[in-house]
Amino acid sequence: MFNELLLNEVKNKVLSKLTSSGQYDTEIFGMQFFRESEPNKINRCFHTPFIILMLNGEKHSIFGSEEFIYGAGKYVIASVDYPVSSFVTNISEENPYVSILLPVNNKIVFDIISKNKAVTDKCFCGISVADVTDNILNAFSRLIDLVDNYDDINMIAPMIVKEIHYWVLKGPVGGSLKAINKYGSKSGRIMQAIQYLKAHYIESIKIDDLASMVNMAPSTFNRYFRTVTTLSPLQYQKRLRLYEAQRLMLMEDYNATTACFQVGYSSQHQFNREYKKVFGEPPYNNVKKIMSAV
Repeated sequence: MFNELLLNEVKNKVLSKLTSSGQYDTEIFGMQFFRESEPNKINRCFHTPFIILMLNGEKHSIFGSEEFIYGAGKYVIASVDYPVSSFVTNISEENPYVSILLPVNNKIVFDIISKNKAVTDKCFCGISVADVTDNILNAFSRLIDLVDNYDDINMIAPMIVKEIHYWVLKGPVGGSLKAINKYGSKSGRIMQAIQYLKAHYIESIKIDDLASMVNMAPSTFNRYFRTVTTLSPLQYQKRLRLYEAQRLMLMEDYNATTACFQVGYSSQHQFNREYKKVFGEPPYNNVKKIMSAV
């Protein structure tokens, strides 16, 4: 069990930085604070590996065919880059959703697992949820205290971030994070393939070549890639293209036609059809709705 007073203390520190709904980007290893007062608003994004500390509200995340539900006093780790749909419930203006996101640092993970035998192996799982501990809460509390202390960030923050990774790795779901970062493991080789796809998603890629690149038989590679990501390699590449196209339209003012060809599609009709399948509406309507809500 965790100390509820400590959880509330951490929550109030976050709320002091975020006085209304939105996100607060810190300068500490990509750490972000989130506050939301509108329930059931669906958010679709392509997440990189992260640790989320839940401080208030209840979040529903759909990863492939699985739904994860977690609330205050839980922490969540995502071990790979993956597409997710999520929404929060049990919140209001007076009782907002509050969380902290800290990106997973794979170099730190590898350093810890290479030196510490206390981290046990576990079957890989893309998303894992566990009860938070006082050790994790204490570390996050101290990390938040550094947000405005710029002189201390460079010296102190790396040690606290490594401490958080250590407690997560030693916890009940740390083995999953270890599996994906363990050199030579099947999960580790799938991670190599994911990194290659992220860097070359525009290109036409043969699955046999990708499997050979990570020294796996094509059938084994396909099966294990789907186990890790819930998608086939080609479906995963398609999601990378679609989410990048959405980003280009939202952030860089591309129109649908330009974004379509920029991310590797040769047919706008195919792009529009696949975009609607993932985001629920055509590109123009989707982008217009998101922009009007900002």
